[in-house]
Amino acid sequence: MGLERADGVFFFVSVRDIRQAQEHNGRVRLVFGEGTTFMTRMSLSEFSAALYEAGGRSFFDSSAGKVTGGEV
Repeated sequence: MGLERADGVFFFVSVRDIRQAQEHNGRVRLVFGEGTTFMTRMSLSEFSAALYEAGGRSFFDSSAGKVTGGEV
């Protein structure tokens, strides 16, 4: 899945490596299995759409304000 970080760097990540996507100030912060995090330029709805297009499933937990379980 292609993503752009908040600093404008574009790169690809494996959807399977994403453990959690948190909404922070209207943008998505991704958390990977080893604990690495980075902020994207996407809103939560944009991230969910991109995850769906990449063939993944998103599970939105509205009480926590985060997406979990982005599995392919």
